[in-house]
Amino acid sequence: MIVNKQVYAGMTAAAIMKDLANQRNVVQEMVAHMRAVKPIREPRRELQVQPRIEIFLA
Repeated sequence: MIVNKQVYAGMTAAAIMKDLANQRNVVQEMVAHMRAVKPIREPRRELQVQPRIEIFLA
């Protein structure tokens, strides 16, 4: 996710993530890389991997 450098310079990732959850229009741009998992597997929670979120200042 790309956020405004003037607003978020010097803030921790946790503080930025808190703003993302509580405010609107914080993210300027979002990039997602997706891959298909084949064959289709059961939608069990223990098989799901949490995504790694990277924050960039622009």
